[in-house]
Amino acid sequence: MLRKAVPALAIASMLALTACGGSDGGDSTTGADGIKVGKGVGDSEINLGILTDYSGPIAQAATSGSIGLEIKLDQVEASGF
Repeated sequence: MLRKAVPALAIASMLALTACGGSDGGDSTTGADGIKVGKGVGDSEINLGILTDYSGPIAQAATSGSIGLEIKLDQVEASGF
C-alpha cells in the first residue's frame, strides 16, 4: 500500500505546486537591489542565466557546464539564430 501511496503523493504535490506557481506575463521591472527581473525576452535579444555553485563538491561539473553553455550560445549567436 505504501509503495503506491508515496509516488501518488509526490505526483499530487508536484501538480499542486505547479498549479500555484504562475505569472501574469508582465513586463520586466527592476528589483529593489537594481537587478532587472522579468521574462528576459525582448524584440532583439534574449537574456539567459545560469544558477550554479562554483565551489564545493559540484564545482568542477558546474564550471564545465557553464563553459559548455557559453560555447553553445556563441555557436547559436554566430549562426544568426
